[in-house]
Amino acid sequence: TYLSYTKVKIEAPRINKLTPQCLNCQNYGHTRTYCNNHPRCVRCGENHRTDVCTKSRDLPAKCALCNGDHPANYRGCLVFKNLQQLRKKQSSSKRNTDKTENSSLNSTSHPNNSNNSQTYSQATLQNKNPIHTNNEHQNQQNVNMTTQLTSFLNEFKSLINPLISLLTTVIDKLLIKNVN
Repeated sequence: TYLSYTKVKIEAPRINKLTPQCLNCQNYGHTRTYCNNHPRCVRCGENHRTDVCTKSRDLPAKCALCNGDHPANYRGCLVFKNLQQLRKKQSSSKRNTDKTENSSLNSTSHPNNSNNSQTYSQATLQNKNPIHTNNEHQNQQNVNMTTQLTSFLNEFKSLINPLISLLTTVIDKLLIKNVN
């Protein structure tokens, strides 16, 4: 495409394949913005922010994740390597399942046009039956689900009622103690 008489190539953004690391607690999988953990220093691994660390830069660092002799953001850390390998395995297995789903969809997506002797009314009549049986199957699933939910609620009531009565008894005894 062209923009102001200049040829411009628009590319898709590059996806970062590294697991994000929090700059607050040094753990992986989230960022500082969404962190609710206590801060940990990237240099010494203690429970304080990195900017207030009193450890000299001349002394060797201590990893907050594996207690190794490196800073917590070192890409050679065993914790980081294990997470990257796990992530790579998960993404490759996801790609394989996506490929098998796509191939099965492609093989079944083409209609069979070999039988051209049917009339329109015959074709539509045959299409009504699978919908009807599908509705029956769905109704049966709904009935099964309702039955399961009803039995669960009955079991839950039988468990919770004794607990409520026990709690009421305890509260009554505590109130009587406090009055005396």
